[in-house]
Amino acid sequence: MQKVTVAALVIAIALLGVACSAETDAAPTPSKVIIIEPSGWDKAKKAFAEITGQTCAKQSEDFLLELDDIERRWTDALDLADNTSRINLNEPISQLQAIRRDLEKLDAPECAQEAQSFLYIHMEYVIDGFFMFATQEDDEDVSDKFSEAFEWFDKYTDEMSAIQE
Repeated sequence: MQKVTVAALVIAIALLGVACSAETDAAPTPSKVIIIEPSGWDKAKKAFAEITGQTCAKQSEDFLLELDDIERRWTDALDLADNTSRINLNEPISQLQAIRRDLEKLDAPECAQEAQSFLYIHMEYVIDGFFMFATQEDDEDVSDKFSEAFEWFDKYTDEMSAIQE
C-alpha cells in the first residue's frame, strides 16, 4: 500500500510541476523527477539516497541501534516461550507483548517504516500463535499461525537487507 502511495505522490508532484509551468508560459526549468513504479520501492530508496546523499542505513542509524536491542530481547523472550509449557505461558506472552509495544514506540525514518511494520506483524502473529497454543486450539491452526509469522519475518529480514545495502 505504501509503495502505491509513494508512486501516486511522485506522479502527482510531477503533474503539478507540468501544470504550473504550462500556466506561466515560462520555459520549464530542469528538475530531477523520478517516476516510481509500485514495485520499485527499492529503486525509490536508492533514488532518495542519490538525491539527498544519505542512504537509508545512514538515516536509520539511531533507529537500527534501538531495533537491535529489541530484536535481542525478542529472541530471548521467544526462546523462553518456546521452552515453556502451555500452562505457564502467561509470563512469556506478557514479555513478548511488552517488547512488541517497545517496537511500536520506535520512530522509524520513512525508509525503514516498512521493515518496522513487517516486524510488528511478525510479532503479532507469534503472540497470537502462543495464545492459540496456550488455549489448546487446533494444532494445525497453531502451526499455520506460526508459519504466517515467519513469512512476515522473512519479509522483515529482506527489507532490513535492502536498508543496509
